[in-house]
Amino acid sequence: MAGKVKKSKSVSPVVLKDTLIFPNGEKYVGQYIKRSDKIERQGTGIHYSNDGSEFCGLWVDDKLNGEGTIKYPDGSMFVGDLVNGEYSGKGEYTFSDGSKYQGNFINNMMEGPGEFTDNENRVWIGTFNGRKAQGLTLKLS
Repeated sequence: MAGKVKKSKSVSPVVLKDTLIFPNGEKYVGQYIKRSDKIERQGTGIHYSNDGSEFCGLWVDDKLNGEGTIKYPDGSMFVGDLVNGEYSGKGEYTFSDGSKYQGNFINNMMEGPGEFTDNENRVWIGTFNGRKAQGLTLKLS
């Protein structure tokens, strides 16, 4: 007769909330979990980097995932879908000169159909492939 095998229950780490200061001086305000050997950002929070960048949104396994906002010191900003900290999915990137791109992103690159609004508020429509967009047409209001 075979013996019974006990199933071990995996215990989910408790989500905590606090302000964390990293050894390099960067700061994180939000939810996190403690693993046996490290702390991971997990849940909603904002990470403030030393260069003035801000990373705000949902953190999963210590990376931004889901809808988030990234602000850069030069005034540029991304708002949209993030996967493992990269722009991926629908989003809007505003450049430091005020121009902006709305559309799809893959691996931090503009990809697929989108709109580019220049700094004179003209809207250009087309298909983007990284930094290239052949055959853009001006959208008439």
